[in-house]
Amino acid sequence: MNNLSRIIKKIFSSFPLWLWVSAFLYIAIFLLATYIKFSYDLYNSFDLAISNQVFWNTNNGDLFASSIQPPTYLSNHLALVNFIFYPLYKIFPSAFTLVVISTAMLALSAFPLYKISKKYLNETWSKVIIGTWFLNPFVHSINLYEWHNTSIIPFFILLLWYFFIEKKFRAFLFTVILTVLIREEAAYAVASIGLLIIISKKINTKALLYGLTAFSIGIVWFYIALELINTFQPDDRYIYLHYYGWLGNSWGEIIKNTIFHPIHTLTGVFKKQSFEMFLGLLLPFSFIPLIRPKYLIGLIIPIGVLLLGQVAKLNVLFLHYSAVFIAAIFIAYIYSASYIKNKYTHINQLIILIISAGALYSFILMSPLPKTLSAPFSNDPYITNHIYRKEIVRDIPNDTGVIVTKDFATNLSQRKEIARLWYLFNNTYQFSNRIFEISQNTTHIMFSPNDLMVFHGLAIHRPETKQKFPGLRLGKLIEQEYALKKAIGPYLLFEKNDEKNNVYQQEVTAQSTRTQKLSESLSLHGWTIEKLDERIGDKLKLTLTLEKTNDSNKFINFKIDSDNYSVILPPSLGLYATPSWKKGSVIKTSFIIDPAKSINITPVTFTGERVVNRYASQQYNIHEVQPHGKTISLDYLHY
Repeated sequence: MNNLSRIIKKIFSSFPLWLWVSAFLYIAIFLLATYIKFSYDLYNSFDLAISNQVFWNTNNGDLFASSIQPPTYLSNHLALVNFIFYPLYKIFPSAFTLVVISTAMLALSAFPLYKISKKYLNETWSKVIIGTWFLNPFVHSINLYEWHNTSIIPFFILLLWYFFIEKKFRAFLFTVILTVLIREEAAYAVASIGLLIIISKKINTKALLYGLTAFSIGIVWFYIALELINTFQPDDRYIYLHYYGWLGNSWGEIIKNTIFHPIHTLTGVFKKQSFEMFLGLLLPFSFIPLIRPKYLIGLIIPIGVLLLGQVAKLNVLFLHYSAVFIAAIFIAYIYSASYIKNKYTHINQLIILIISAGALYSFILMSPLPKTLSAPFSNDPYITNHIYRKEIVRDIPNDTGVIVTKDFATNLSQRKEIARLWYLFNNTYQFSNRIFEISQNTTHIMFSPNDLMVFHGLAIHRPETKQKFPGLRLGKLIEQEYALKKAIGPYLLFEKNDEKNNVYQQEVTAQSTRTQKLSESLSLHGWTIEKLDERIGDKLKLTLTLEKTNDSNKFINFKIDSDNYSVILPPSLGLYATPSWKKGSVIKTSFIIDPAKSINITPVTFTGERVVNRYASQQYNIHEVQPHGKTISLDYLHY
């Protein structure tokens, strides 16, 4: 016991009190922020759900099993270091445990960072470095955007650099091995640090030993990791190879074309959006790392991977991708700051003030933290709808299979069978030609019609979309095997049932000769409205009888304005899109809406984009809503 007390005392005395206070303050603030995100379902991009299910399955004896990324998580990522965290997860089996781990590891990263900075800088400058870390918007994004075990990479990269400058080879070697086992991306991050070691120091035996060790282990393990992932991958190929398809269909072709067709490669990677990413990355550092550019070699492989994958945009910095290289840029930051400190001694205080102002400005401009902390006070519909999401999942037993959209994934991820609705909608798995297989144990399907409206918009641009009219399989499945169990807020819950009460689109024979022209491609024959069973919810089922008058391929949705609300909804709950309707066909199409005394309907078109919002969550923004015909009033509804 005395030995343990001495060890703890030594650890605490090795670092200044201000650093401990800063770290604990960071942890407290971000635990609050992550709890808010967790409470309001702002972890909505499936990544936390995937990891939580993998931990839950492993905890229950089914190692790395994943139904969201089947058959196993190892078919996507080789995350062997996860075993370190399983004992903690066994004690606290919750998705929140994982975000606590990220928060703690990012706070702890400040300690090796402090040791490195103290090697080259004084206490004042070290405070600036640590302050920049705790204020960095991309560190915050790593912490708040979903959960990936890559969030622990910065700690280990900084630790191995510390062991390098302290010439502790055994500790360095152990840290290198541990780091590459985090995930395959960590391997090329280590290799890039190896290059930095070789280039940053004068050529000598020790520098070569450290540098070549890191580089060779990183490259070799990356190759081994990809081969191991391929053995678990049903498609026999690394699924993220999809991003590099513009360079070739295999790693060999990609490397060959990158080297022997440099103009094609350079024009493909250096675009306006790439430079925007570089500017955004350097802004929190007031561009100081550019003063000693050779130290940016530590970023060359991770950034190169983003460039070659054509995903190097400012947007990726607000995801988890910067976890692979954020430590490397802080290393470059320290060496550049050391150069400034020694060369411009007479204006050090002014430079520190400018750098501090830049870090604070970047925090205000780009950090997701302030917006996340303000979520409980927001009137954003997605935030306020969290009470409906919580209520609707209460009806789902823990031992059943579910197919859901991203809004419900984290809440329902502690079960053996959960799948993405996108797979069923698109009929195939992500980046794959494999047909999505529906488990016999799937008893519930849950979504918002707006989700499917978004799916139809995204499907046009997704290369894995093979069907001309995606969503048909989902529509038939719901009509034939599922009944509407609950409708609350914008969300619908369907339960497997023998009742055939779910006809939301039906082709009929035209009976009315009095039609109203809605748009250039649609005419209205009539409409009906009925009240849903109270056990389902306080909702109405509005059915329009529409005739498709031409071969238009436009996706037409409907703006519904009532006396107390206004929404845009897809026809047929989004299960079928208007381009699938044939010219001359008369279609009865249904909408589930809130009660109203009168309704105006307007066919509309719009454009949209999927973005990461200021909560570090996924969001689909609708732009340019344009009327695609005239507005028709359905007055004095009686039901």
